[in-house]
Amino acid sequence: MQIFIVILAIISGLMYNYYFPGFHFSVLLCLFAGLTLIMPSLLLIRAHELNVVFQHKKLVIKNVLLNYTLIPLLAMIIGLSTGDFGIAASLFLLSVLAGGGMVMQWISQSKSNLHLGIIFMSLYVSLYALSFILFKLFGYYILPFFEENPSIHALKGAIPIKYAFFTLLIIPFITSRILLLKYFTFIPPLFRKYKVYISNISIFIIIFYLFGLKNSHLLFTIAPIYFVKSFFATLIFYVSIYTIGMKVYDMQKAEERTAFLFLITRYITIALAISAFSVQTYGPTFILPIMMAYFIQISMASYFSHTFTSRQEK
Repeated sequence: MQIFIVILAIISGLMYNYYFPGFHFSVLLCLFAGLTLIMPSLLLIRAHELNVVFQHKKLVIKNVLLNYTLIPLLAMIIGLSTGDFGIAASLFLLSVLAGGGMVMQWISQSKSNLHLGIIFMSLYVSLYALSFILFKLFGYYILPFFEENPSIHALKGAIPIKYAFFTLLIIPFITSRILLLKYFTFIPPLFRKYKVYISNISIFIIIFYLFGLKNSHLLFTIAPIYFVKSFFATLIFYVSIYTIGMKVYDMQKAEERTAFLFLITRYITIALAISAFSVQTYGPTFILPIMMAYFIQISMASYFSHTFTSRQEK
């Protein structure tokens, strides 16, 4: 279902971009993404429940280390080998954004540990500040090696972290704490009940808007070879992390399946929102791996969830 929503949103956004002048970017889009995609997950967690981290501390530490060391290194190697700094930057951004809008659904489908999944989700949302910093450092120190593109010298590392930090993290967190007060007790159940609908509508609006931006018109100028190169680079990245996950986690344990899903999934919609800041720096190819990631990740995670559920039912 979500693949259909993504395809429809991309096509609609590009058609709007082709026939009309295109939208001007507003930082309010990131605020919208934070409130509709991240904040609902924060409503599920209470401070006193964080002790579950200590019950599975080795599992949590291993997952965090993999997501902030091996996975970014893998993305860097694959991205730089393409010879295109837009693809390289895009893969690196994906590598430092663990989690995703649908990960809780896949955890539930695969009979994994849902409570631990909520903890993981909250933990990684809180670490996205580190993710943004790593992405900026990557743009500043690594991408200048691509000397053939002059824009990297003028705009390298230009992502405004303060905007992403406040709109995607701080404001959603404060909002979630306000909504958990006794005066608003009726609101969190509504978010839980309609979370899938809110997520799907939000994803459609965000993708439509981003592909309808004036900057996204640059996609029409990209040579077909870069679409092919982006697809295979993104596919190799996901197949690699899937293989690593299968090697380091025991799929017979619900807790380890949860950790596995937080290794193979990336918060793609947040990456797409950040791309609106970065496309002028890294060029139109920056959007391609993020776009490809939607189809690859949804297919891969859905396959895992349904396959494991089928095995359990036999």
